[in-house]
Amino acid sequence: MGVPVGESALSEVMRRIDSDEDGTITFDEFECAMQELAPTPKEEKSLFGSLGLRLSKAFSSSDMQRKLDCAYLLTDVERIECLSICHSAKTRMFAQSSFGDISFAIHVKGQEQPLVMICSKPAHKDAWINAFKVCIVNSMKNATDKSAKQIRDKIGWQHQIVRATIFSLVVTNNLDALHKQITSQSQKSRVNEKDEYRSFTALHYAAALGRLDCAILLLQAKVEVNAKCKDQKTPLDYAILYEKNDMIKLLEQYGAKANSSGVLFESAIEEQKRLKERTPKTANKKTMTKLDGATGAMNEAMSALKERGDRIEKLDRKTADLQNDAQNYAEMAKKLKEKTKKKSTFFGL
Repeated sequence: MGVPVGESALSEVMRRIDSDEDGTITFDEFECAMQELAPTPKEEKSLFGSLGLRLSKAFSSSDMQRKLDCAYLLTDVERIECLSICHSAKTRMFAQSSFGDISFAIHVKGQEQPLVMICSKPAHKDAWINAFKVCIVNSMKNATDKSAKQIRDKIGWQHQIVRATIFSLVVTNNLDALHKQITSQSQKSRVNEKDEYRSFTALHYAAALGRLDCAILLLQAKVEVNAKCKDQKTPLDYAILYEKNDMIKLLEQYGAKANSSGVLFESAIEEQKRLKERTPKTANKKTMTKLDGATGAMNEAMSALKERGDRIEKLDRKTADLQNDAQNYAEMAKKLKEKTKKKSTFFGL
């Protein structure tokens, strides 16, 4: 019938039809299975239910009407899945088949079954997904309805709608697919890639969303723990910002450092420059007094930030010195032990 069926789906078909479980399907078992597929009155004698009705209407009407019956708006699209990256229960059969690398699925609002598109090769599939991504993400970005605003409030919403990257797997907390991707030889080098929206790495999304298990997988795959996004923030900065305490502990175990104080310090300097540039030379005394007050407060804030940074740096140096002292002590103890052992041997003890 031209439908791609994976091994797991084929086994399920066998299990359901082979009623006596003897490993073969007899004619009687096959006939029984066909009778179960007989149309009901509700399906209006359509062999494939609502899908059959849509197809029969499409082929029995004019060409223009057929196109309209099969058309959807961009706003009708709920999400898109690249089946070689991730899949849902409804698309598992295609993802596990030989067509998985060249297929993607479009989930439409109000439709029970997704539309599965099978391309001629992987490059064509990627081109289609990228085209849909541009259209759908921009459509959602410009939408003014309440539901669209609620979606945009979520971190990584773009990857929630178009599920075609490692970022999507973290955002949707798909551990099995994430493990498969980062252990694949062809994907290992891409674990530190940054996305096109915020220059986030997968670890940035894991930290911001509190995806602890995803973070563990990424850290075990040697992801860059102190990578910076376009706002110059590290994954630890976002874990602190969103108060993900378990994530903070995990990242610090892998040597993560925060960069927020440095970012704030630079931002304060830039803001001070902008204030001076905006203030006219002919400003009255009252305005200048306000500016001086604002500048003074900003200088105090910057000094506090710098002082905090100095304390952290000093603490880091002290920690490093302690580690060096401990290492030197261990080496001295080792040498003393060897020396004592030699003396004992010399005296025949």
